[in-house]
Amino acid sequence: MVGTVRGKAQTSEVIRISYALDNGKQTQQQCLAAYYNTTASEVVDFGSLLGLVPGWSPNAKTNIKEIATLGAAKAVGLKGSAKLASTYDVQQIRTLNSLVKIPSEAGGGLDTIFHFLSKAVLVVTTAAIVIDISAHYACWAAAPGLANSWAQGQQY
Repeated sequence: MVGTVRGKAQTSEVIRISYALDNGKQTQQQCLAAYYNTTASEVVDFGSLLGLVPGWSPNAKTNIKEIATLGAAKAVGLKGSAKLASTYDVQQIRTLNSLVKIPSEAGGGLDTIFHFLSKAVLVVTTAAIVIDISAHYACWAAAPGLANSWAQGQQY
């Protein structure tokens, strides 16, 4: 008789935990949907490497397509700029037996700008990853049942 009562108590506890976890997952999904529905989150999602992970970002496929498109445009633009710079932005000095090409200051300026931008992209991408993880954590922590089940060592 005691075993039956205890079994019912354990069963009701499992049902209560399961219900709390389901509600927690639903709350977490609603929180993330609200987060991803803002302009700021779209920028963060695009800048974060986690925005390319299908299980993490609902916009992963779109982000991958946009990055591929921008990468192709960047490659074409840089090749075109390099060709124009090497054709029109070079001073040539002809001596008796050779031709010396001297790049203009614009080429050096572009190199400095690209060097700076490569460092800035690293900082911006890192910041976007931190913000993205923080948003997911906040939605997870706000969901009833999920944080508690983790703290108690239960799986969800």
